[in-house]
Amino acid sequence: TRGVAIQRADVVTYRSPHAQLSSAQRHHPGGFGDQQLIWLAGLRGDVNVYGTHPANPMFDGVERNFSPSSWVGNGIMPDVAQSDGVLLAVYDTTPRRGYLERGRQRFSHVYFPRSRFDEVQATASHVIGRAGDGYIALLGTSPLTWESEDELIQHGKITAWAVLVSGGDEQGFDEFCESVRESTLVRVGRMAELRTPEHVDALTKAGPFLVDGNFVRQRHHRFETPWVQAPRFPHSLRIQAGGHTLELNEEDAVRTMS
Repeated sequence: TRGVAIQRADVVTYRSPHAQLSSAQRHHPGGFGDQQLIWLAGLRGDVNVYGTHPANPMFDGVERNFSPSSWVGNGIMPDVAQSDGVLLAVYDTTPRRGYLERGRQRFSHVYFPRSRFDEVQATASHVIGRAGDGYIALLGTSPLTWESEDELIQHGKITAWAVLVSGGDEQGFDEFCESVRESTLVRVGRMAELRTPEHVDALTKAGPFLVDGNFVRQRHHRFETPWVQAPRFPHSLRIQAGGHTLELNEEDAVRTMS
């Protein structure tokens, strides 16, 4: 009824021994999101952080409002791009009204389970957390406020977030915190730019994602892994691991192993 669909996604995942950051690149920004989780950060010890644009319930009956909801799916999908352990997300809540859509929420929020972190530092511009040797930082273009113990909110029709993850194998926590404090996230219209001591990341609606002025690709092949590489809609797949090979040929309906 609101044009939602679960469609293919260009997923990027950055992983280290202490932290992981994964996102669907520029996945239908401005569209209606039923159950899509666009980005997720994870630290060791079952510590997960993610953000959404909360949807208002469509119906009066609770049993019919399982998605999209406050934390499931998105009322309006964000524009997201990622390079390694750095992610930018722009939540623009101004697109057209959906059929049967009730009043639209004018804020975005992030689930940040404070009690599961070993250490948390928070200001109006950024929040930093440490779980073991894994670190995460959130920056906003509007003041960050705590709605509850685990919910961070940015108010506004258009909001932007930067998410940074790191770990003890890359840098110490004090060094990470200092880098975050020296970083700035600004938004001009629907463009967000993150400036850190190391890089400048810029994301523009309907425009490119740039890191230090260089274009970062968001459209990917079907598989780009050490074990299998293939374009979209391949006629055959060749998978190699542990000295063995599996070949799948869809056109000839042949499956061979060696």
